[in-house]
Amino acid sequence: FKDCETLKLPCACGVHKKFDGIYEFETERCGLSCATRNCEGLGTEKGKIKTLNAIALAARKHITEYYDGWFECSNQICRRVTRSLPLGSAKCCLCYEPLNQKYSDSQLYTQLSYFQNLFDTERAKKNLEVENTRRKEAGLQELQIQLSSEQERVCKEVY
Repeated sequence: FKDCETLKLPCACGVHKKFDGIYEFETERCGLSCATRNCEGLGTEKGKIKTLNAIALAARKHITEYYDGWFECSNQICRRVTRSLPLGSAKCCLCYEPLNQKYSDSQLYTQLSYFQNLFDTERAKKNLEVENTRRKEAGLQELQIQLSSEQERVCKEVY
């Protein structure tokens, strides 16, 4: 998922937060919680609705980009961008080099899979176990991140 666009979610308090997953290992807290004081975070019913809307908008943006159907010349000098393919071939009409999709079906699939995997609680728990094993071997303190039942319910509904 290294080439995927990150997901920015609006929190209940109005702050837009980069969402990297259910557990944030760097900050040692739940990714659904908010740093703002007295904020409920994303693990509530209101947060779930905002999250679903943000995911739908982000997915729609990527699907639209795919269906726009832009092609780019593979020649580094030419770099012509077009939506129309010449009859009979996928070659640039200026330099006759192959045309490549600017946003391919595999890129779209990877991006949508990334959005789905962000809320996979089972995968997140396995990643937490792996991180704790790594920390234990390095002599560091294990992470004690717990999801509330409400946060886990929201994740499962979004997933």
